Amino acid sequence: MISMNSFFTLFGALCSLFPGLAVAGTLNISAFDHKGQVLDREGLLRFIAPASRSDGQSPDQSGLLISDLDGKPLEGNPWWDEKSKETVWRWSGSSKARISLPWPIQKDGFSTVTLDARGEGYAGEQSILLNEEIAINTYHRLQESFQRRSSVWKPTYKPSIRAKELLAEAKEMLSKATTEKVLRKRAKRFDEALAKTSFAWQQVLFEHGRQVLDDPKRADRMRWGVTLDERIVDRIKEYDWIGERLNKAGVNWVRLVFRVNQEDFFYSRMGSFTLYDELITTLKRHRIHVMGSVLDSMLWPRDVTPEAFETRARNLALHYRDSIRSWEIASEPNGSWIGGTKTPVSDPIILESIRRGARAVKKIDPTLETSASLHWWEGTAPKNRGLFQWLRWALPRGFGTDIDIVGLSVYPDRHPLGIAFDPVFMKLRDLFPKQKLMLAGWSYEENNNQTGYWWLAPDDVKNARKDLAILYTGAAPAIPESVGGGFFWQTLDHMLKPKKRTTGFYRIYRNSLKRIKQK
Repeated sequence: MISMNSFFTLFGALCSLFPGLAVAGTLNISAFDHKGQVLDREGLLRFIAPASRSDGQSPDQSGLLISDLDGKPLEGNPWWDEKSKETVWRWSGSSKARISLPWPIQKDGFSTVTLDARGEGYAGEQSILLNEEIAINTYHRLQESFQRRSSVWKPTYKPSIRAKELLAEAKEMLSKATTEKVLRKRAKRFDEALAKTSFAWQQVLFEHGRQVLDDPKRADRMRWGVTLDERIVDRIKEYDWIGERLNKAGVNWVRLVFRVNQEDFFYSRMGSFTLYDELITTLKRHRIHVMGSVLDSMLWPRDVTPEAFETRARNLALHYRDSIRSWEIASEPNGSWIGGTKTPVSDPIILESIRRGARAVKKIDPTLETSASLHWWEGTAPKNRGLFQWLRWALPRGFGTDIDIVGLSVYPDRHPLGIAFDPVFMKLRDLFPKQKLMLAGWSYEENNNQTGYWWLAPDDVKNARKDLAILYTGAAPAIPESVGGGFFWQTLDHMLKPKKRTTGFYRIYRNSLKRIKQK
């Protein structure tokens, strides 16, 4: 009698010969929470939900993404089998499957985790212990990253004794977990191994980032940045204080958002530049470079045309050609809110606007730098809006033309990244081999109450923000072909408040930059 796995293997081979056939894949999931409680379908949905949906969420809100090994989503969404009380994931097609989903790591927080049977993919019908599969696949990815950092990337990574210890501990804990026969205890041990793997990953990132900075040529090109959003022009009396505080913190770049002037969207009048002229002069006096944002993703009017965007970009770049040498042409183009969530601007218009804007800037001066900041939200994004899903559509249509730097905006309270940081940037490196990379905008929670996915601890936003500031300042230079970045988004809310008030987070950020740059 032929086994079920053998049947699906044979049927998959037949599908490759006869494309009309379609084979369905199935994963039967066993999972446990951090207290050792078994999770049925609804329990797992709650376990991987953000705080705002802790009482329950629907399958299409879960962040689960089932794709082929190249990242193309497979048919069958929603992939959760709604007829079963237990967790069963199904998909259609003959391709082998890769799974990603949000997952809380003990003592660390939510990450996006990816399962692909260590590169082999899933096919046919299989049963897995989810805790085990996540831990093993994550360690496998860490090993891949470690090998590339230690042999291919320049400068090559040289692990400290502490890093070696953490890596060895993770490996040993994985090995011991495989010997546990009781399923509940086995899941717990793999959870502990996953946490150790995450800590080792963070240690490697910070150390490699620090080693990159030992090379003066690489260190000199690093950007330590924050964002000054469109409200900055309302604080003209504090320009000098803001510039001084940023310089004291070690910030050498700002991402400057140009507001939507209702009377002069195109910036065709000299009076529209007055407030910005004074700010840019002030920042220059404090030795801070500017990356101008032509049109932030939150500010797009719904009736913007490629011609209007091109004119705006041209006028801004022309006026500031001697003082602003870097322009963010694309601000989170894969977002679903551009132009408004109810009536968003279409992708063809967004893409054509970006292409025209970049071309207009380069025509003024080919040495002017152009950048694109992409938004990280893979399984948590609406259909086809995830980072690599959108790029699958946009790259063949010319996205990236005349773009010098590609950045990634990361908001882990809304869309977990965590231990996926390395694999995501590795893939961006492969997709954009000619561009430099950087960490673009980032933040964590607008207020001090946890409303989304958590990092570090669910009830400790302050320390989570601190932990991420330390991690990202170390990780930014460790990105392949990096120029650093890390343009913290809510600078005017969380660092430099009105009436010349600095915050505790400002001091944390300042100390983080000092720590990573110290010799």
